[in-house]
Amino acid sequence: MFTVVSNLGQEWTGWAALLLHPLIALPFFGLAWLSRRWPRVAGLLLLALAVFFFRFFELFDRDSLARIDDGITFILLLGPLLAAGVALLVTGKQREESDGLDQLPLVAGE
Repeated sequence: MFTVVSNLGQEWTGWAALLLHPLIALPFFGLAWLSRRWPRVAGLLLLALAVFFFRFFELFDRDSLARIDDGITFILLLGPLLAAGVALLVTGKQREESDGLDQLPLVAGE
């Protein structure tokens, strides 16, 4: 919604931009849908994305003089990707383990 509203003021560049701006959120909706059905796959994709951005931004490169910028980028961009990826991997594993327990009888005589 923010990207649509931000294009309606003086920044108006035409209908094409108005329709393309919401596409930025499409991968997030796709991962949300995927995480509901296959949490481990979504977790692996998020971890792979974090590794990609770590390499893309060349974080903590030995020649980099802007360590504070690298740290902020790591915390704000890679931190949430890593945390969500690990959380989905753990949740997916727990879900798989609990699916087998649902089939067991509660009482030994049943």
